[in-house]
Amino acid sequence: MTHKYLTFYSDKNKLEGILYEPKENSKTVSIVLHPHPEFGGSMDNNVVNGVCEVLNKNGLGAFKFNCSGIGRSTGYYGGFSQAHKDIISAVEFLKSDFENIGFIGYSWGSYIGLKALYLDNSIKFLCGISPPLSFWNFDFITDNASKQPKVFVIGEYDEFCNKEDFINLFEKIPVKQKSYKILPTNHFYLGFETLAGEFILDFILKYI
Repeated sequence: MTHKYLTFYSDKNKLEGILYEPKENSKTVSIVLHPHPEFGGSMDNNVVNGVCEVLNKNGLGAFKFNCSGIGRSTGYYGGFSQAHKDIISAVEFLKSDFENIGFIGYSWGSYIGLKALYLDNSIKFLCGISPPLSFWNFDFITDNASKQPKVFVIGEYDEFCNKEDFINLFEKIPVKQKSYKILPTNHFYLGFETLAGEFILDFILKYI
């Protein structure tokens, strides 16, 4: 695996990221977004790292980055509005090198990213890992105008994503290309990062 440290701009903020470079001639990359920065979330998170490593070991690209004000990314955490801008900027940054861009968000990252991208059908797939339904409303993902394939991973014992509530939401998603997996873990996936990544990998290889 080759990792490349990169920077790009979101408004005036200079954001840092790491590109897990894909195999030669691959034009597929997944943006993988970290959990809530106000609770220690950053691109060095165990789930983010685990998913990136699985994708990259199987020849796909992955790009993780720190939102504004996190790590060495300049600026400050400006709430949902700034985070949305950061994600859109990351997509634009990658477009010059990649034809197929997907999105994977973990916890807070799933809410921020799915909300920012659910109507952008140039994004090849959307993925939420443990979307925290206890905190935010994810009904937007059931919009008929959101046509990307969608995949989710949740924990059987997730403190912030009730299994029954998630299944009810999932069943309302109108696309046919959708899937989910429930792993025997809580919200933090210690020891289950690779299993989550492998399920997402299989979905990408099937539909992208």
